Amino acid sequence: MRGTVAAGHPLTAEAGARVLAEGGNAVDACIGAAFVAWVTESPLTGPGAGGFMLVHRARDANDFLLDFFVEVPGRGTGTPSPMEAVDIPFGSGDTTQRFLVGAASCAVPGMVAGLADAHRRYGTMPWAELVAPAAARARAGVELTEQQALLHEVLDAVLRHDADGRRMYGTDERL
Repeated sequence: MRGTVAAGHPLTAEAGARVLAEGGNAVDACIGAAFVAWVTESPLTGPGAGGFMLVHRARDANDFLLDFFVEVPGRGTGTPSPMEAVDIPFGSGDTTQRFLVGAASCAVPGMVAGLADAHRRYGTMPWAELVAPAAARARAGVELTEQQALLHEVLDAVLRHDADGRRMYGTDERL
C-alpha cells in the first residue's frame, strides 16, 4: 500500500487505509474514509455538509479542484430568515463562542453529489464497496472518543435548541 490517511477518528483512518490496501486509489480512500467519518465523527461532518477535493493525477501531473461546498437557499432573493444566537461556554466558562441557529443557518449540502462526481471522474473501486464499511460501522455502533464526547457536550445547546432537536437528541441533562 502506498499512501497516508489522516483522520479525526482511528476508524476513519483505518477505512481509508483499507481501501488503499485493497488496491483503491487516493480518491477511493478519501471517499471510503468520508463515509466512515459520517458515522465516527458525526459532530463535525456528515452527508449534510459541503467540501472540496484536490486531486493530483500523477500520469500527467495535473491538479483538479472539485468544489462541492454548500449553497445558501434563496441567496440574493430578499431578506433572510432571522436567526437566534446561542452562546456556548468553553473550558471554565470564561470563553464563549456564539452560534447562530435557525432556518437561515442551513444550506443545501453538496457533499454526496461532490463525492459521487469525484468517484465518477477519478475513482476505481465500486461505490458499494466504498460505502459498505460505513454501513457496517453504523449498524455496529461506535464508542465515542473523549474528544468526540466533548464536541457533543459543547454542541448540546445547539443540537437541542428547539423542539425538533430535543425530539432527536432527547431531553436528558447530558447527551
